[in-house]
Amino acid sequence: MSLPAEPKRILLTEETFRAGVVRSAARLVRLSWIGLKLAMLNLGDSLRRRGSPLSRARRLRTTLQHAGTTAIKLGQQLSMRIDFLPWEYCSELEKLLDSVPPFPVNLATSEIEAATGRPLSETFAAFDPEPIGSASVACVYQAVLLTGERVAVKIRRPGIGIDLAADLRAFGWLLALAELFLLPPGFTRNFVNELSEMLMGELDFGAEARYIELYRRRIKKSKLNYLCAPRVYHELSSRTVLVEEFVSGVWLSEMLAIIESQDREGLAYLAAKNVNPKLVAQRLLLANRWAGFEGLLFHADLHPANVVVSAGSRLTLIDFGACGAFTEKERTVWRRFMAAQRNEDVGAMARAAVNLMEPLPPIDVDEFIAKTEALFWKDLYAYKSKHSEWWERTSARIWISFLRIARNYNIPMNLNSLRMIRATMLVDTLALRLHPDIDQYAEFSRYEEGAGKRARKRLAKKVRRTFRRSAFIELEQAFESGRSLLYRIQRTIDTPIFRYSDLIGKAAFTTVGVLQFLFAAALGTGAVTVVIAAVLAARDQRVGIPELLWSYVLPSPYYLGFMLLALTLYGRRLLYRLRARDI
Repeated sequence: MSLPAEPKRILLTEETFRAGVVRSAARLVRLSWIGLKLAMLNLGDSLRRRGSPLSRARRLRTTLQHAGTTAIKLGQQLSMRIDFLPWEYCSELEKLLDSVPPFPVNLATSEIEAATGRPLSETFAAFDPEPIGSASVACVYQAVLLTGERVAVKIRRPGIGIDLAADLRAFGWLLALAELFLLPPGFTRNFVNELSEMLMGELDFGAEARYIELYRRRIKKSKLNYLCAPRVYHELSSRTVLVEEFVSGVWLSEMLAIIESQDREGLAYLAAKNVNPKLVAQRLLLANRWAGFEGLLFHADLHPANVVVSAGSRLTLIDFGACGAFTEKERTVWRRFMAAQRNEDVGAMARAAVNLMEPLPPIDVDEFIAKTEALFWKDLYAYKSKHSEWWERTSARIWISFLRIARNYNIPMNLNSLRMIRATMLVDTLALRLHPDIDQYAEFSRYEEGAGKRARKRLAKKVRRTFRRSAFIELEQAFESGRSLLYRIQRTIDTPIFRYSDLIGKAAFTTVGVLQFLFAAALGTGAVTVVIAAVLAARDQRVGIPELLWSYVLPSPYYLGFMLLALTLYGRRLLYRLRARDI
């Protein structure tokens, strides 16, 4: 393959999308209308005693489906927020059909030519103008390179970035309004930021190409011959275009349909390709745990349409738009949870699950852990029973119930843990649908055995490298770490039980809050006084300031409403701050 005619410039700045106030306000009106319509329909069902969480979730899904491109994508991303929405809603929003009319093919070819720096005919021997997929973010075409390789070409939908930015800004306004009266102050700040990160992250195909590259390299390094990701042609790709090898095989969604319907012809085809459902289930579980515990990143959207099964039960993962990555601390917590689950240590499971949600807001932690333990016992009994249904033995039951408790305490979850929980729930469910008798605890032990061998090799390699190149540097760092540890221990011992600085901080916050309220009250009083004085002057009525205040301003219902609103807003802020457990 020949290289592009001109070297591509390296973009050193992040791509950003900014929506204007007018455009965002228009989206706000649309979102508000959708919300009002849903609220009225749900209220009607409640009055007729016909409503249910499932019916309301279905109504939300169909409404977003008809609302257009960005509403579909927004709904799909909201389906991942099982820490924010009830499970019935998340489950329904996952069903949103991401299929919208394709954009004109001339726009697609223009993006390809801009990415490669040359005419389309100098890149592809053949290019099918009919897309094989048309979703809310991109259209996918099939083509053949000049060297004969068959490829899939993913092209970002024009204007999608600005549309999503407008929707996110409008959605943020709605949530900010909800915080004034319904939600704790600051509760949705991280939620909006993480939702924006998820949505905008899927628009950067340059980042997705890098994720695929790194995932492929780690697979090769770990020698996981049963797992693969498509090869990316980086010289032909950009932020708006992704060219990767065309993957052939059976979609996992098709395989599930064959197995669950017992399609004889389909089962014969799978057997001829040496595709074993139990082996596929085991490999899905192993792949997810390997990526989370050992990989540089993990695939966060492992639904059946993103997994292709080829001959020999080999798995190829596609669509790396949603990925996550763990710190070593997060991996340690996850390992502790999985080990405790295998050992039936419910107390350790509950503590590890709570650690995943840190930092916690001001709550009764002991009460929260007690409720979590009771929940985990219930699900452990269901898993161990020989008469449980397959769906009772998935991690979905545990996490759905756990996050329902967390919502009652207004505890949000960090994005990486949320992505891993969702991926684990999806993979566990898929594995049991493929083979209902699979033992996930035994499969985790199987993973640990392989992971131990790989860790032993990595450790031996690190020891050899360390003592060959930088043994004394490492020893010096270890010595400094020891001194730092002793200092921290001494500092902890010397620290008083009660942190009076925190009490001072609360007092200062209260003082500032009271002064802000008094300033707002004075400003509002002055404004109302000026307006009423102007009205009276226009009527040729002359009154003194005391009479104006006592007879006209203070009895005014508008003034009283303003003061009540200000008192409510500032009072809520002070209440949440004073209830925080800082000592």
